[in-house]
Amino acid sequence: MGPQSQRRNTLAKRTAKLKGSAGYRNKKKTIAKAGDQLTLTSEVAFDVLRDCDVCIDRRLGKKELHRAHHKLCPNNRRTRRITSKTTLESNKYSKKLKKHFAAPLKQSEKLHSSNVTPEALTDFLEPRKRMATTNDGQDVSKKLKSPPPSSATAPLPSSATTKRTTLAADDFYDLATATLNNEYFVETVRNKTPPLAILALATVVAEQVLDPQKSKVPYHDIFDGISMRVPDCSMSYDNPYYHSIVGQSLPVVDWKKAYGLEVPCPNCNIPLLQERSRWSRHKTLFPIFGIDGPPKWAIVVPMWCSCCGYAGNSNDGRILRRLPAYAAASYPVEPKFAQGGNFHVARTATELFDTLMTTYGNGDLCSRLLYNAINREYLSKVSSYYSYYKTHPSTSGIIEYPVKDGQYITVFPPNGSTIRNLFEEAFKEPNRWGSMIISSGQEKFKGSNV
Repeated sequence: MGPQSQRRNTLAKRTAKLKGSAGYRNKKKTIAKAGDQLTLTSEVAFDVLRDCDVCIDRRLGKKELHRAHHKLCPNNRRTRRITSKTTLESNKYSKKLKKHFAAPLKQSEKLHSSNVTPEALTDFLEPRKRMATTNDGQDVSKKLKSPPPSSATAPLPSSATTKRTTLAADDFYDLATATLNNEYFVETVRNKTPPLAILALATVVAEQVLDPQKSKVPYHDIFDGISMRVPDCSMSYDNPYYHSIVGQSLPVVDWKKAYGLEVPCPNCNIPLLQERSRWSRHKTLFPIFGIDGPPKWAIVVPMWCSCCGYAGNSNDGRILRRLPAYAAASYPVEPKFAQGGNFHVARTATELFDTLMTTYGNGDLCSRLLYNAINREYLSKVSSYYSYYKTHPSTSGIIEYPVKDGQYITVFPPNGSTIRNLFEEAFKEPNRWGSMIISSGQEKFKGSNV
């Protein structure tokens, strides 16, 4: 027995000893005797043959008194040893309900079919026409939190304030530019991790498509599965921040909105409940690194189980394994590599790394491939932007392109040791059928000397 257990036993014995010898009093007894049971409030516990006068007289054969049993006595028909006022009222109401439901139905309460006519049945089953929704043309700055009076907000161009049922490329550009020009928005997201252009993109998508109260564009008109791609337009070269995200995708990992799926719990198979997205609550996005360019920033949804208490994000590997294959394939990460944490590595990268991760040194090589993908894409964007103005001179001057470190890229890919740890944990993850498949390359990797 360790010191902690000894101290715990000593304290328990000391407490019991103090309770038994402190002379605790109650209404009937002057002092607790040896062997008496004490309550949690250090009083002597109730005893029928000692504290109930009616039961004592009945046991001794005396004339019974015309009084009620003690309130804690089980022979008291009114309390039944229950002294809580709330419990007594609840029991009284339960008896009232039991009497009510035991009574036969009145004629007026019985079900009848006098109103079930063929005309009423046809009217009930007839498809209802959906109400047409229109855009109220509200300024995008008003959709954010109300800025202080001194903050300058940029009004939306006329092309973005016209009524529409879909979000065209020019309208998307107008909304994103207005958000980027909003000083209050820039100030509120100053300390957020994603780049400013990505934050503006997520704001526009959340307000125009995802928000159930403000959305004006149907979800599937913009999204293909769970992802949407930033459209290019003729005005993209006028704003270098918007130009830097053209072609990038924004995954919204909401399985109910995208496919109408009820995701079962990985532990107890009960449908998981979901809360507001991380973006809606904290303006947080989830990075996914790949070899096709800068990281993708995903909007994820917290999910939890009301039965077993499981909690996780909608892009967690355990949740992805419970989805149908067509739905899980829309998320660009293999389930065995979606191990939580604060980033994921895309399927395009892990499929390549799986053949390279045979020695310890290849972890650094895989990390360099992720860095090189970002550098190549940035050089392509910069050369495309500045070369455009050689053939299309601008009278108002050329706006400087966002710098790579700090504006175009705000988080960096994992290093070699982190990638190796990621693969080691992936070897322990089962597939959707509960089995583990280890390839020959993985066996070499596991048998390599570190």
